[in-house]
Amino acid sequence: MGIKVAASDLKRLLTLTQRRQTVAGKNNPQVIACVLRGGADFEGEATILQTTSLVRDGRTSVSRFYVHCEVDGEESIVVPDIDQMLGVLKAHSGEITLSSKDNKTIIKSAKKRTTLQAQAGGLAFPHSQETIGEWETKSMALMTKVDADLYHMTDGSNLEAFYTVSLPASELAEAFSCDNINGQKLNQYEFIGAKETCLSVRTGGIFKGQTEYTFEGEAPLDEFSVVFEGGLENVMSQISGDVQVSFLDFRPYNQGIRAIFTWEGGIFMQAGVIDG
Repeated sequence: MGIKVAASDLKRLLTLTQRRQTVAGKNNPQVIACVLRGGADFEGEATILQTTSLVRDGRTSVSRFYVHCEVDGEESIVVPDIDQMLGVLKAHSGEITLSSKDNKTIIKSAKKRTTLQAQAGGLAFPHSQETIGEWETKSMALMTKVDADLYHMTDGSNLEAFYTVSLPASELAEAFSCDNINGQKLNQYEFIGAKETCLSVRTGGIFKGQTEYTFEGEAPLDEFSVVFEGGLENVMSQISGDVQVSFLDFRPYNQGIRAIFTWEGGIFMQAGVIDG
């Protein structure tokens, strides 16, 4: 049967999975390859197509994104090069069917059929020593520790969020996009929690234009500040609805502050930039 999914949904899923970011003027994906897994959702009420991926450095972010699909049982499709798959999808529209045979991925739409070489034994990243399959296993293991507002510690305890707020994805995207003023593209988003307001995001530098976007909502109990990278603008610009943002304090473990972003269609944890 294969996996049936809307081409537009698959494009969005793969683009989110890439987590592209601009660093030193170059726009590069943080994830090169992935495994598409089709099966029952987390409540067993629908079928979804999902990816679970650590970013290139293996530390600063792990994500799970998903879209709805049709699949009988469980199936997986290896995508050794997300850019190449996105290139193939430009030639397909409407509902497509994905299947795998003899280390090849087959993409079929109404009158077209495209075949791509694909095997889980390929490398997750150029010059890496881990295969796509090994990297996904590592990613899934870490993802089991992440919930919407807490992190399951190795010792069995839970680290709960010290501040959680629900924000429109469109407003987050607008706040992050101010990083582009006068072509700065610093890929840095400073989240500031102040007692008298809700939450604000500061982007850009003072010489080309520093912008602070203040959201409406409940203020945190304690003030805090944390800088995130990771191409957040590229994620929020592709989703809709509200996003729950939960901040967790890893400073007692010398790991700064982290945030978990959750919405209908995805969840990812992002580590903050640690000075020094």
